Amino acid sequence: MGVQRSEKRSGFTMIEMMTVVVIVAIITVAALPDAGAAAKEEGRHAAEMFEGDVSYARSLSIAQPGDPVIIKVDVDNNRYWLARQITPDTPIAHPRTGLPYLRSFGSVGDAGLQHVAILGQDFDGDAILGFDAMGGLDQDAEAILQFTASGASYEISVAPVTANATTRAELTTNLAEG
Repeated sequence: MGVQRSEKRSGFTMIEMMTVVVIVAIITVAALPDAGAAAKEEGRHAAEMFEGDVSYARSLSIAQPGDPVIIKVDVDNNRYWLARQITPDTPIAHPRTGLPYLRSFGSVGDAGLQHVAILGQDFDGDAILGFDAMGGLDQDAEAILQFTASGASYEISVAPVTANATTRAELTTNLAEG
């Protein structure tokens, strides 16, 4: 007759432990945010902010045609601001914060937009996008502003008569300076 042994297992085998470690590693990697996607989302957000700023500047210009609001772009310093036409280098006060209405991008820019860079602009020969008393652009040609963020490019075009802004996720022309 054989001897019967009664064995109780009190631990895990090495294969069971490694299986658990591999599963936990896969779940952890899958749960990590994609940093590249987040940075590209910053570019889309910057484009949406510019569209909103165009609408705001346009509405202020219609409301006060004798003192219209412009958008001035400073590509070299990666920023733009809203200002009165008579004082283009002085940003107006932001209606919610009271701070200067200035949008800065890059490492010193607005929180959450550190990967964004202004590639270039075409505002009919100058860096100022202005509006007439009817809310149209003060230029005959479409105005264009381009952003990039982690390899993704965004182009916002503003129609001359309606001042409607449209964002594209590709560039139609190369406006990059320098």
